[in-house]
Amino acid sequence: MVRAGRQLKVPKEFSRDDTGAHNSQGEASSRRLQRGNTYRDLSTVWITPTRGKLNPRVVSSWIAMMRPMNQPFIGPIFLENDEWVWTSNHIPCTCPHKIKRIYGFGELFAAVHYINLGYEVTWEYWGKNWNSPSHRKAVQILGKEAADLICQSQPQPPDLFVVDRKNRFFFVEVKLPTDKLNDKQMTFNRRIERYMNKNVSQSRRAPHLPKGHWIELLRLSPESLIPASKGN
Repeated sequence: MVRAGRQLKVPKEFSRDDTGAHNSQGEASSRRLQRGNTYRDLSTVWITPTRGKLNPRVVSSWIAMMRPMNQPFIGPIFLENDEWVWTSNHIPCTCPHKIKRIYGFGELFAAVHYINLGYEVTWEYWGKNWNSPSHRKAVQILGKEAADLICQSQPQPPDLFVVDRKNRFFFVEVKLPTDKLNDKQMTFNRRIERYMNKNVSQSRRAPHLPKGHWIELLRLSPESLIPASKGN
């Protein structure tokens, strides 16, 4: 404000309406944001099954596509051999899908969650018959004797093997809303925890788990939130 004598004059710069198009039309702006789903949870996992190799120019154009703003986004994850994806039932290929017939998608969802928290996650660590990298990692962390006990196809161990930056670890059994632990799983899980408590130092266990527990049971449902336990 500039004072001239006893009169106050407003400079021209302050006499203009600088409210802005969005602020001056609040209701219209709110409706536009609601239509755009800006405040909804649009968390996305991008998985692209392929029948072979993709042209680099195609991949570059896909990666440059706009993604949901301020939303968790994982991918793209490329899976070769489309026929395997279609017949394995690991990924929903039809819409709407029947969640009880999706095998492995819950494990993938949970693995992405733990990876985002800073953990290293493997889910084929029991695959010693084909010498998988995941199994070699499990032997490195667990030791050969513990790995021989835990890493077997039948009875199958918990779904995920999760390791933090200090090589402390735990196992995760993932269940969809309609899934339940069967008797064989409960018996084998108790056997694993008895062995770990007897032969492995508690300092190797992830600190967020209660003492004496090495397996986390994770139940997924559309309305539930996965507990955040940082992999520090």
